[in-house]
Amino acid sequence: MKNSYKKTGLLTTLLTAGAMLIPKISSSLDGIVMNSITNEGIPDAIVKLYQGETLLDSARTDEEGYYKLSPNSVALEFNLPDNRSSEIKVFDIHGRFMYNLDQSWNGTTIPKLPSGSYIFQTPAQAFISPVIEGSLLSPIRRRLTERVKTGKNVSRTSNADETYTLSVSDDGIQDEIGDYYDASIPIDSLNATRDVELIPFYEMNDWDGDFLEYLKNTHETATLIWGDYPDYYPIHVDVDSLNAQEHLGDRTQSVLGDIRDALDLWNTKSNLEIFNYTNVNRDNRQVTVNYIDEGIPRFEFDFERDEDGRYRIESGDIYLRSDLLGGEYGREMTEHEIGHIPGWNEHAPNEESVMRPSIILPYVTITEDDAYVQTTITTLPNRTYWDTYLKE
Repeated sequence: MKNSYKKTGLLTTLLTAGAMLIPKISSSLDGIVMNSITNEGIPDAIVKLYQGETLLDSARTDEEGYYKLSPNSVALEFNLPDNRSSEIKVFDIHGRFMYNLDQSWNGTTIPKLPSGSYIFQTPAQAFISPVIEGSLLSPIRRRLTERVKTGKNVSRTSNADETYTLSVSDDGIQDEIGDYYDASIPIDSLNATRDVELIPFYEMNDWDGDFLEYLKNTHETATLIWGDYPDYYPIHVDVDSLNAQEHLGDRTQSVLGDIRDALDLWNTKSNLEIFNYTNVNRDNRQVTVNYIDEGIPRFEFDFERDEDGRYRIESGDIYLRSDLLGGEYGREMTEHEIGHIPGWNEHAPNEESVMRPSIILPYVTITEDDAYVQTTITTLPNRTYWDTYLKE
């Protein structure tokens, strides 16, 4: 991570008859834009910072994916009379009232107003804009005209409470995907470091829909996983539970072999160390394999809330139908239930996925798409919300 530049600003106060202008110390936001799968920086990505709908600053990431935004090194805050009407009040730079622009204003000229900078107080905010020979410069003109003509935001007196939004794109085109999905991330405050992970766009092989839509369909609104990868991994799975022999009898070793193979297959296909089943005992196990004679095969888990306020899975149990174990049905059931363990909570919408809702002919195993979904949710930060990302 590069060090943030030292933040400086001009501290000046102008007291006037009608307004108080308080320059604010420079705010900044920096971080790294990275690939959510590889954690490698994404160069030349476009990062924009908005407050409400107002663009404050924009920048491109460098070759390491680093960006720095410094919106309005000296931004003016105004303490002006309350303005709750659809009119716009105009003050000179010394705070003296000059004009009251109502709905009859043509949105272009202000007669007899000398050239210079003026304070425009709208129902939503106050800001400085230049006037040249009585004509208001674009593009401020259009925005002011809309507010006067429509009376929008008449209950707002300031934009100070409008949230910041960090918009990140690898292609610079709003709502376009490019190599990654665009991200639109709410920011509480500036003067901070905020890394951003972009989800790579992936062409689904076994389903004709969009990958992000697929994630939303299979994982509700956000990731609920064991924690940020790789800090909380691998997940320790106890395959040799005490009731295995009781339920499986002579099939015990064969079935345990299928379970180990399923754990290895998820690791291999996802190219991650998600599961571990060696040297697991009662003291360090996080997931226990159980065997049931009837009922629905399933994964049940408990979750906890960490000090940072995020929820994550803490422990769990999978339940496999003993009468189905052994053979193709048993292998698909085992791969399916193990697939739920990392946080794949829902079922896949396509019948070619091992995470489809039920076992139907023909037998399927873990696909490339299944592995890519598992890799994506495991490597994303815990509690990543899908609506952060935009799509076509």
